Amino acid sequence: YPYFILGVFLVSLVAFQAELRRFLLRLGEGGWLQYWVKSTSLAIDPIVAAAERLARRKIGALIAMEKTGEVEALTESGVRIDALVSTELLETIFWPGTALHDLGVIIQRGRITAAGCQFPLAEVGEVDRSLGSRHRAALGMSLETDSLVIVVSEETGTISAAVRGKLRRALTGDALRHLLIQELAAEPAEAPSPQAEDAAPPEENGAAPSVAGGSQAVDPHEVQHDRAGKTA
Repeated sequence: YPYFILGVFLVSLVAFQAELRRFLLRLGEGGWLQYWVKSTSLAIDPIVAAAERLARRKIGALIAMEKTGEVEALTESGVRIDALVSTELLETIFWPGTALHDLGVIIQRGRITAAGCQFPLAEVGEVDRSLGSRHRAALGMSLETDSLVIVVSEETGTISAAVRGKLRRALTGDALRHLLIQELAAEPAEAPSPQAEDAAPPEENGAAPSVAGGSQAVDPHEVQHDRAGKTA
């Protein structure tokens, strides 16, 4: 009988870990929540800098930033890292040819907790058919969790962000910073010029040059999805 009670307790912890985490965050609003906000705020600048540098080089990237602890299970699909967020580390992860560059990074409480993670894809019928696999993964992740997901296109070098199933495209560095502060750090900030949502032209096919040796590298997954969308 005692073992049965213990088993039920453990199963409940696993099944309701996201709800328990949100409860504990609210319970510790005076301390733990402030720590979470501060940690997230400190990560914003290096994330924005990495997105800008990757975009200039047309290197694809996919970064999910946790809001309320709903992404823990998805970290198991990748490689655990547990490192402070830095521009250099993010650039290294997404550098073409590295083992983890083709999937997503998860950031929790200002730390990179996992890389090479498989994000859920939004269904083709739910999104613009011109979108590649990274953008579909960003939208899918933002629909199934409340994460804010940053995506850099290796086709066009544009920065986009998925929030609650909506894709904000062609963001400048300042616009991305404002969005991160507004959504994650809960600090007031004056918004830059508004960015159009879902108004950018379709992604164009073509190889994006890598930063090494002037050679060209193409993400086959994105190209396949783009071609499929255009022939549909």
